[in-house]
Amino acid sequence: MQRSKRFEILEQRPVNNDGFVTEWPEMGFVAMSSPNDPKPSVKVMNGRVIELDGKQRDELDMLDQFIADYTIEASVTEEVVAMDSVEIARKLVDINVSRANVTDLTRGMTPTKVPSIWVYI
Repeated sequence: MQRSKRFEILEQRPVNNDGFVTEWPEMGFVAMSSPNDPKPSVKVMNGRVIELDGKQRDELDMLDQFIADYTIEASVTEEVVAMDSVEIARKLVDINVSRANVTDLTRGMTPTKVPSIWVYI
């Protein structure tokens, strides 16, 4: 079978001469699931998140502090983070799970818990 001249010309374009960069975890060049990623964790004291994904409250940057204060539901977060990610993923797509239960699950997730769940959906 003869190849089209169009494809031969397209293959010669400079963009096609680029190589692929291999993952380099030590320098942070990993697209997904780096061995350096923090593990999901949370601690709540007196209704306030005091630890989020391995960082104490005084170590949180502005975005993580906002998440801890305004987006995570302190009353359910420890239970949600302790749940198996596969179990959460199944509940999120199950039509028999109530909206209130799904809302509690999503509001209890920490930033590192979310990607551990979406790989199963």
